[in-house]
Amino acid sequence: IISDDDRAGIYIEGPVVSRFEKNTSVSVTENQVLELDIKLTCQPRDNVTLYFGGNGSSYFTTNESTLHFTPLRWALQAQAVKLYFGNDAIQRYPRVYKLDIHANSSDPFFSDILFSAYISEEDDDLANVIISRSSLTVAVNTIGGSMYGDIFSLKLNSEPLGEVTISVHPETNYSYISPASVGFNGGNYATEV
Repeated sequence: IISDDDRAGIYIEGPVVSRFEKNTSVSVTENQVLELDIKLTCQPRDNVTLYFGGNGSSYFTTNESTLHFTPLRWALQAQAVKLYFGNDAIQRYPRVYKLDIHANSSDPFFSDILFSAYISEEDDDLANVIISRSSLTVAVNTIGGSMYGDIFSLKLNSEPLGEVTISVHPETNYSYISPASVGFNGGNYATEV
């Protein structure tokens, strides 16, 4: 009796980990490109097609929607797939996506193989207020009246999901700031006011 030591499966390598295993968890940053080299673990009896999907497919895209392996060329070279992660200007909590690779073939050992990996995307945006000047010069006369003032502007560092109001109050009763508050939203957050 000869026992077969080959196991039908998908072998994946990438720069983040040396080898993806089922249910591997990988971290990337927003706007990163993750390149994966994909092979089959043994020779198939018939053509094998790999399909890419998962719950994060609206947040990342691939340069290939399918990969094709044949019984003659299955081991010659790994096929590269690139995952492109989107970028926006909104600060968010880390998002976790599930990448599914589904194999389909008339070879019963490769039919319906499902490989899943979890990808955690770290956001590169930081919610912050940017002030145009670090110091201001204001002249006050001897009775506490303002003689002249100075100008500064504000803007947001990242796009808000809703309305943001910033109120500015002077430290003394002898000065005032006009306007006392400014509002930002997704359309004007990067415009200085």
